[in-house]
Amino acid sequence: MHNENKAKLDPLENPHPLILSTAYGHETLGMPLTGYKSNLENLNAGIFNDFFQEYAIPSKIIYCASGIRNHSEFVEEVKKVMRKIPDAANTGSRRVKSQYKGGEMRVFYNVPSVSLSLCFESVAWNHADMPLFGVLNGLLGSAKGFSMGGPGKGMYSRATQDIFQRYPYIEGVNTINTNFSDSGLFGLTIRGASSNAKELSQILASALVDLKRDITDEELQRAKNIFKINILMALENQDNRLEEVVKNVI
Repeated sequence: MHNENKAKLDPLENPHPLILSTAYGHETLGMPLTGYKSNLENLNAGIFNDFFQEYAIPSKIIYCASGIRNHSEFVEEVKKVMRKIPDAANTGSRRVKSQYKGGEMRVFYNVPSVSLSLCFESVAWNHADMPLFGVLNGLLGSAKGFSMGGPGKGMYSRATQDIFQRYPYIEGVNTINTNFSDSGLFGLTIRGASSNAKELSQILASALVDLKRDITDEELQRAKNIFKINILMALENQDNRLEEVVKNVI
């Protein structure tokens, strides 16, 4: 409900769901995380029971924790919980691999700003080229309002120097770099005054085309450092470390 109210106040704040549904269609990665509001009336006890019988079974559950003082005690507690889960028959349905489709989507809101996104399919998170897109993410960077000062804020990124500081009608620039198990997306989102929509589209396309121009050694090294810092900062968070452990176990 909080996200729904926030979207009403500023419908351009989070274009990511629309980007995913445009890239992958209304299935797999294109499905909204919160589901469709129109489907609420279709939910019943049978649907919930079928879901748990297929997915909430011991062979598909991984228990992972951090900060455990006594590992053996934790294992025994997990076993107690696992014994309460019935060995329901698995339907054996196969996971559908996400397929990039691409396309165009336009949504009109009664607001004075416009948000434009241009993305391309990149690679899955375990692909050998994934770090390359991480470096490109650092090179393009992001810029928004007064959130440019201070270390690590992207003061020298192309989003700041080549776009945000050059065009006064631009409200924000965000690089999109998302990697999943099947696919990935890389691109750019620009937000600015609706009256400058044409100029915004030209700036958006030029920013991505300009990646083909010569990248200086200084730019490249800075982008590499940003990529490394982002990884190290994420590893300082227990939740992020735990997520990586679970991914490796899976």
